[in-house]
Amino acid sequence: MQLLEPYLRGGWNILLVVLGLGLIVFLHELGHFLLAKKNKVRVEAFSLGFGPVLWKRRHGDTEYRLSAFPLGGYVKMAGESLVDDRRGEPWELTSKTPWQRFQIFVAGATMNLIIAFPIAIGAYAVGKVEPTNIVGAPGYAESLGGLRPGDQVLQVGDRKIDSLEKMLPEMIRRPNGTVVPVRVKRVENGVEVEKTLEVVARSSSFHQTNTVMTMIRGLKEDSAAYKAGLRDSDMIVGVGDERVVDGVRVLEILRESPDKDVTLRVKRWRSDWTTEDVTIAPIKVPARHLWRIPTDEHLFEPLVGKVVNGTAAWDKLLPGDRITMVNGQPVRSWRDMKKAVEPAFGAEIEIRADRPKAGPVSVRLRPGMNAQGKGVLGIQDGKSNVVAHVEPGSYYDKHGLKTGDVLWAIGLKSGELLIPREGFAEDKPADGAAPPPVSVTVRRDGKDVHLQFPYDKAVEGDLMATGLRTPEGFALSDAQLLRERTFGEAFAAGMREPVDVTVWTFEILRKLVTLEESSKGLSGPIGIFHVTFRSVERSFGNFLWLLCLITVNLGIFNLLPIPVLDGGHNVLLLIEVIRKWFGKPPPSEKFVATFQYSGLLFILCLFVMVTFNDISRLWGG
Repeated sequence: MQLLEPYLRGGWNILLVVLGLGLIVFLHELGHFLLAKKNKVRVEAFSLGFGPVLWKRRHGDTEYRLSAFPLGGYVKMAGESLVDDRRGEPWELTSKTPWQRFQIFVAGATMNLIIAFPIAIGAYAVGKVEPTNIVGAPGYAESLGGLRPGDQVLQVGDRKIDSLEKMLPEMIRRPNGTVVPVRVKRVENGVEVEKTLEVVARSSSFHQTNTVMTMIRGLKEDSAAYKAGLRDSDMIVGVGDERVVDGVRVLEILRESPDKDVTLRVKRWRSDWTTEDVTIAPIKVPARHLWRIPTDEHLFEPLVGKVVNGTAAWDKLLPGDRITMVNGQPVRSWRDMKKAVEPAFGAEIEIRADRPKAGPVSVRLRPGMNAQGKGVLGIQDGKSNVVAHVEPGSYYDKHGLKTGDVLWAIGLKSGELLIPREGFAEDKPADGAAPPPVSVTVRRDGKDVHLQFPYDKAVEGDLMATGLRTPEGFALSDAQLLRERTFGEAFAAGMREPVDVTVWTFEILRKLVTLEESSKGLSGPIGIFHVTFRSVERSFGNFLWLLCLITVNLGIFNLLPIPVLDGGHNVLLLIEVIRKWFGKPPPSEKFVATFQYSGLLFILCLFVMVTFNDISRLWGG
């Protein structure tokens, strides 16, 4: 239900998505219709929409229809179906020359490619939300090439980059293994310098570079941050003397600064996509006193949970692996593993793990880098009910927890519970006596052992009071904002965009065929609808841009030599022409039927695969 909530709220957006996607398909069919008419093929029906016919009117030989579901349209031409009673009439599709039929078959895709240009121009003209070209977390391939958090990407190859959304296409349109020069601006020893890095092109999942996550959203006017001078769309670049690119780190610093004055440095964006540097008056971070039972990463087993595609661990570690050593050093807990990996970004390390049903394994890999400049493997921690390690002298050691204990109950909840990542109890305001201790039962040596975890007093900076955290969540997010262009700039960008999309679409297709790109990145109707809906939420310009992307891909996909599709019809035409050269008749109806049904089977299998991909991404994270 939580996944459906945005759609339940966005009724008008859903309608816009349906109409937009439907318009693209309808214009595709309009291309077939116009060329069929031009070549004097009788069009028996031309419908806007599918399903029950709401309105119809005949004009000449064609019945024009308005149908219930505005998800495109269809054209029914005389003699196009195998089940038609073909009579060899001159107005039938099959009676036309191969050249005439070729024109009709490619007209739909041609229409899709033509309309991409005005759609793209419209997207840039109305303005679209775009990420900055300042790096937050570099993609795995980029981190190995030397890209760092805070770098400003200026150029990739020969293409100037003013937004990170332009970086990914430039990388994936090149064959895997190609060394791509990336020009960046960065601060070294307090001085801005430009450098050219060398990034090796890989499949798209390895190039997921994100922009900085420190842009202000939804700041309240009565908050301390607003009164100090912060405004929505300001991008925090420094807290005190520390440069930052990650909102989590900003909040950590503020949380660690109770009753202190903290100075923020920001970049303020102008309407022309340039920035000015602004120093915000010191913000007094009020103290928040609370009762707390601490978290401790030493308690968590170093188990591999989900392995993120496009990271160091992809295809090397598997869910369920238990890491035992990093570079020969024993690993007892999740904290031990992080301590060994975080300083090792870019360097080859050896990881040993126990793999269920396979026993000990050893892999060598190079950690990537996160937004805080620390090495990461690209794994999420696996959940466990076994206490991995209790540090001598720690809170949990003092209160009786032992390494190897199996968690069995917390308060009234019992069973084989997982060790909670957020701690054994919620924080509670320290405005009175300490809450009662939390009762915890563990299994130790086959016996139940009952423990009491008392609350300790803690103090931290009050994020809610600063305004950088609200009841709805954090007020810091990725640095994306609406970018408006002059009509001349929009025209130039819009005329180039469909060409760029066409080039990297064909490159991705080539990589899919050569297995350089994973088919897990393909989307079907569910994924397309979801992404289109999200684009509408961002801005109308983003919605139009995505329609440009979809119409180009629809045109290219329909031209592929796959039976049933327009490209498949052209394959049959080619076979017919070649047979005619050798004095043979056209392919038999049995051959054509077998050819078409094989295409239907392929399309069905493809539909099942991409729908599985969509469901896995949306419901499985």
